[in-house]
Amino acid sequence: MVEIFLEKATKYFGDVRAIEDITLKIRSKELMVLLGPSGCGKTTTLRLIAGLERLTRGKIYIGDRLVDDAVKSFTPPRYRKVSMVFQSYALFPHMNVYQNIAFPAVLAKWSKSDIRKRVLELAEMFGIKELLNRKPHQLSAGQQQRVALARALVIQPEILLLDEPLANLDAKLRTAARAMIKRLHLKFGCTTVYVTHDQIEAMAVADRIAVLNEGILQQVGSPDELYTKPANTFIADFIGSPSMNIVECTFDEEKSILDFGIFHIKVPENISKALKGCSDVIFGVRPERIEISPSRIPEGVEMEVYVVEPLGDRNIVTVSRGEISFKVVTPPTFKVDIGTTVWLKFNINDIHIFDKKTGKAII
Repeated sequence: MVEIFLEKATKYFGDVRAIEDITLKIRSKELMVLLGPSGCGKTTTLRLIAGLERLTRGKIYIGDRLVDDAVKSFTPPRYRKVSMVFQSYALFPHMNVYQNIAFPAVLAKWSKSDIRKRVLELAEMFGIKELLNRKPHQLSAGQQQRVALARALVIQPEILLLDEPLANLDAKLRTAARAMIKRLHLKFGCTTVYVTHDQIEAMAVADRIAVLNEGILQQVGSPDELYTKPANTFIADFIGSPSMNIVECTFDEEKSILDFGIFHIKVPENISKALKGCSDVIFGVRPERIEISPSRIPEGVEMEVYVVEPLGDRNIVTVSRGEISFKVVTPPTFKVDIGTTVWLKFNINDIHIFDKKTGKAII
């Protein structure tokens, strides 16, 4: 039962901020995903947990142990009971697969019989038993990934750190690997921190997701919480595929409408009360939450089809009017031509409204 707790964790490289004031509790046996665009500080956070970097300010606890306080206390990586899988897999090129997997157990001075038993058990589990005599350069990317995971798990770590573990795999292998990692986490039950920039990957594997941007923690929650209740416009835009439609508008308190200039949307009393005192706001709605029709519908907004992207299991239809555009997800059976007129209808229970100045969610 090992928790990880970051208290106001801050790391600078010279004058460059990597992360700042991150307070985050990773629960025991949880699979926490650190998600964000390149350069947001997620890999630095992982390296700080591993002990490969030292804090500039703040504290890191593993269980009840203070492992880094940025001043006096610092526990080296080898004493943190942490295993890490790097994006490059970092397999030893001069060792065969058996030796690579066994290496952490050799360092831990296990007996040869225990090492052999554990390596063969993991090789069977990962489907790489026939590869034990091969060198890393003789393996595919998917095989190298499985070897790296087996090596990380050989000494049954309390904490498993995964840095972009699927980045080198093609789309089909990534889908299979996501399922494998989720099942591995359930089987081994170690506290797992998983870094990725791919929000679909994050949503698929995570118990909870911590989203970072420019070194600042934006929101922590379950995949469903981030999708349905984004804390700000960054989360709204980053989570979901395609991302949320985000359009600037103004709130007319007297008329209780969201005014887009070329059309408006009437809002009920509860939303009107929540927006009291607001003027410039940002309207958000998920593409799959918009009703679209080729014929006029009550309270519908008239738009023109800009482009249709058929994806087999669904279509993504982009519509526009003036400078305003929306993406709409439709069934593959929905047929419409570019340039034709359609009508959109927004379910008031599915909309999000953000403060234009701060980007923070109001509704």
